[in-house]
Amino acid sequence: VAAALVSSISRAGTGAGFTVAVITMALCAHGSRSARSQIMFILIAGLALLVMSFAGFQLFLSSLSGNGFEQSAAGRSMLNEMTWTGLTAFFPFGSGLGTYATAFPRFQLEQFPGYVEHAHNDYLQLLFELGIVGLIVMILSLLAWVLAARRVWRNRRALGLATIPAACLLGTLAFAIHAWFDFPGHIPAVGWVASLLFACGLHSGLHNTRSATTIAER
Repeated sequence: VAAALVSSISRAGTGAGFTVAVITMALCAHGSRSARSQIMFILIAGLALLVMSFAGFQLFLSSLSGNGFEQSAAGRSMLNEMTWTGLTAFFPFGSGLGTYATAFPRFQLEQFPGYVEHAHNDYLQLLFELGIVGLIVMILSLLAWVLAARRVWRNRRALGLATIPAACLLGTLAFAIHAWFDFPGHIPAVGWVASLLFACGLHSGLHNTRSATTIAER
């Protein structure tokens, strides 16, 4: 996974993936009761760095410096501003699901030429297309994630932090971070995986000690 992220040269995707990977390793190391397991986590992190070095790591680093990065950041900022202008114009009903590409040209500035299919920010695009309905969906999704994460933290003494719900919620966190900079929700394969992870992270049976043990045995 580390090699795939780096070789994709996706700054947002790689950043989101490694941010969550670091959080995951920290939680696992914190919850581990043996020095052997903690050493294993360090070895895994070192192996990931070694694999990255052969997967175009220098090319990825070069994408973080120079005019290319600055121009990309400026372009994303301008795109966000134009999308925001559009969503406020269509609020509270939105332009309609799946209509971003056809409705956006009304707010596209001359200094930003070309065909724009996605907003490169799934949250703004959701508000642009669905208005207040999209806002409600995002608020409910965030609330559900926070409540599930709170339950994982409360069960850490009985189940530890290296559990199926914790892994699923961390996976959706990587997706959520990436969605602020790109459009992973509009890629069917990525969207289906994120939906499955979110559903498993919220599943009450996986948060229960007995149920989690039974599922693991099966």
